[in-house]
Amino acid sequence: MKVWQKFLGVLLFLIVQYFISWAFTAGTLWCIFALLDKPFSLKVATGIWLAAVLIQSVIRGTIKGK
Repeated sequence: MKVWQKFLGVLLFLIVQYFISWAFTAGTLWCIFALLDKPFSLKVATGIWLAAVLIQSVIRGTIKGK
């Protein structure tokens, strides 16, 4: 039972961490789009966030592989 509690704790931590990252990115993009007087979409913000997360994971993997 302790293993499941640890697993759920780690899973919850990761979900909260990714949610905060997404919310910060979406908020920042909303500000930028508002300043440029462009229409804002959560789909676009989510796509940009996902691309940034994937690029970051590739870069970290490349650096650790050296």
